[in-house]
Amino acid sequence: MANELKLAVGDDEQSLRSLMRKLKRHPNYRVLKVPFDFARDVPNSAWRLLTSPLRHLPTTVNVGAQKAGTTQLYAYMMKHPRCFSAAEKEVDYFSKYPERSVSWYRSRFPWRLRVRRRQGHVLEASPSYLPTPSALRKMHKVLPNARVIVLLRDPVSRAYSHYQHKKTRHLEPRSFAEAI
Repeated sequence: MANELKLAVGDDEQSLRSLMRKLKRHPNYRVLKVPFDFARDVPNSAWRLLTSPLRHLPTTVNVGAQKAGTTQLYAYMMKHPRCFSAAEKEVDYFSKYPERSVSWYRSRFPWRLRVRRRQGHVLEASPSYLPTPSALRKMHKVLPNARVIVLLRDPVSRAYSHYQHKKTRHLEPRSFAEAI
């Protein structure tokens, strides 16, 4: 009886996840989500922009292909007590938001005083920088002394991993051979 109950709860949880995935892909969900995200993010963003001159730019940037291990390396590095993270792992400033100011970019990072006190390093990881040549040029202008760690992976295994990623999210209906 207990096993049947667990199975039923698991099935309900799975169907709820499936329903939420479908809902998030619906065009109306995306349209209605924007004002709520904006209202949630504005106070935090305003505070960060006001304090941007007191914040530290990254000293190390992880770039690489998708599904090449950038997230895993970033997680390992963040376990070190002298490493500080951005407000979010993928800031994507140089690739997706190049029109925004450097103050906006700086506002995504920790306090300069905190980093200096520990003689730390500020990390950012954005896989979208590597396939965008203009991102790398702008990164060189804004962060001339930053260390850039490039992660690469065997192209075939990376392609298959990317395919599996899309398949599990029901975004790829074809077989691997057809998709390639």
